[in-house]
Amino acid sequence: MAVTIADVARHAGVSIKSVSNYLNDYPFMSDAMRARIAASVEALDYKVNASARGLRLGRTGAISLVVPELAQPYFAQLAEDVVVRAEHHGLHVSIEMTGADPQRELAYLAGDRGPQVDGLIMHAVGLARTSGEVTELRYPTVLIGDEIAAEGCDFVTMAHEAAAAAAVGYLAARGRTRIVALGAERETDAPSGARLRLDGYRGGLEDAGLAAAPELLVPAGLWRIGSGRQAIEALIDAGVEFDGVVGFNDSLALGAISALAHAGLDVPGDVSVIGFDDIDEAPFASPPLTTADPSRHVLAQTAVDMLVERIEGESGPARRVEAPFHIVERASA
Repeated sequence: MAVTIADVARHAGVSIKSVSNYLNDYPFMSDAMRARIAASVEALDYKVNASARGLRLGRTGAISLVVPELAQPYFAQLAEDVVVRAEHHGLHVSIEMTGADPQRELAYLAGDRGPQVDGLIMHAVGLARTSGEVTELRYPTVLIGDEIAAEGCDFVTMAHEAAAAAAVGYLAARGRTRIVALGAERETDAPSGARLRLDGYRGGLEDAGLAAAPELLVPAGLWRIGSGRQAIEALIDAGVEFDGVVGFNDSLALGAISALAHAGLDVPGDVSVIGFDDIDEAPFASPPLTTADPSRHVLAQTAVDMLVERIEGESGPARRVEAPFHIVERASA
């Protein structure tokens, strides 16, 4: 049978109210009383009933993670990182998907979709591609990845632009002069991750003294392996010459490696390929994928910790944190 607060109170020779005050960090308690109860808690191996405590505090003990999809390995692995960190805080995680639909993203932010939770972490791709402003938030919210206009939200992002520029510079330093931007989408004024990576690509070319060729800006629809392969196959069929590929995520880069191998081109002998995200599959590609690692684990941990602070009552101004990145050198570039 589980040890109860009443058991702790009897063991310590104090009231149940005193034990409850101790467990809830009541500030006006003598050191002697605190030590006495602490000793009984340890002796009886008492475990706090998180569900009951949550009900007393008016909380659910759960948060939501809202992502565009789980088919992309990056988002699936980000979800795992968030779950692990949330468990550290004794929280459950509800994982929701939006399909990158801005209206669905707005509905989750407003609390019109999804379960009742204490807070929300969102990677808002759809809203990031628009210039709309979020004005209705039901829960404490931390935004990750792509930046959107949402007053009062903490924001944890990755170094989209700097990492993409570094990826281009890495290939240029190895003599590559015709470098494809795989995943370059339509122009937009919104500060989406895709646009920032394109800006970084262009900046990297400029830093390396290379010209930006329009035919090397290659859209790829959904950023999946199949999309990357189809885009590079089309480029090869069109007779476009290139000797480097910067995939705007690792899935696109892996698709590029597949297309190049199918065309009989050697990686990295004929074409060097570098990705972005350092997903778990990257080291197992053939050849292993060189990539820009945007510190996914740091991003997830920081987002959860900041959300917990807001749930616990932190009321300071909105914070913005950018996770560090580094190039992971493997055999594809």
